[in-house]
Amino acid sequence: MTQYIGNVPESAKQEVIRVDQTQAHKNIIINSDYNINQRSYVNGTSVSSGTKMYDRWVCWSSNSNMSVSGIVCTLDHASGGTAGQIYQGIEAGQIIAGRQYTLSWKGTATITLWHNNGGTANFQSSPYTFTAGTDHNSLLWDYVIARGDGATISELKLEEGSTATIWEKPDVGEELIRAKRFTQVIFINAWTLLPMCVNDGTTAIHSAMYPLEVEMMVTPVLESVSATGNMYVRQLQDNVVKSTTASINTISWISTSKAISFYVTGGLTGMFNQGYFVQLRGTSCTLLLQAEL
Repeated sequence: MTQYIGNVPESAKQEVIRVDQTQAHKNIIINSDYNINQRSYVNGTSVSSGTKMYDRWVCWSSNSNMSVSGIVCTLDHASGGTAGQIYQGIEAGQIIAGRQYTLSWKGTATITLWHNNGGTANFQSSPYTFTAGTDHNSLLWDYVIARGDGATISELKLEEGSTATIWEKPDVGEELIRAKRFTQVIFINAWTLLPMCVNDGTTAIHSAMYPLEVEMMVTPVLESVSATGNMYVRQLQDNVVKSTTASINTISWISTSKAISFYVTGGLTGMFNQGYFVQLRGTSCTLLLQAEL
């Protein structure tokens, strides 16, 4: 491109506009290549409405499924001839009232951005440009909903502006951080020592707060705990380690958007006003926290 000093010819201005329209803009969609799969969703598994699938993608209508090959997702339904539907919630503040946005993708699926205002979802083919209404100011989120019976989606992009720009494959590390705002998996290895604070004067002892790797969008829900067997609750007193054994199921987890802690009850009589640590007994523990929209 030629550099000009002084007056710029009209032809050069048009060249700048053309170049700007081809440059990649920020993609509001997270995990648009379906590369993040913290829940280990299995391709082609039909699930109930509200079930989380690949990261940020949730089943909209029961018995829908998705199958990913490379960067291409195929939508389907357990019943032949019925459209499968999935969605992604868009966090508040990403869509600004009065501004234009464009949804674009490759494939045969139809997609809409539904404003969660009780209106009818208007499914479109790519590209789809719309002006955000004032209802975006009062809503917590919008939904990008995709549907199709054996239909494909790839290179899905939601961006500000009236023109679709090129889709870029997300950096896996950066995209994982974005995804962890909504889902985080915490793994505690077998025999790991978990330091704790003193008990609360009853039969429960509480841990310190452990910071989460990424601050989550809201206080998360503990979706699942995968662990079996027992743990040692150990008390250090007079330079002697005294232990009691309790079931891992007695661990209760408390989370905020920034940190997680736990407390243990059961089998702890007589272990008051001391310092403790917990050691998982020959088993690991996996926690799944979710703050999905």
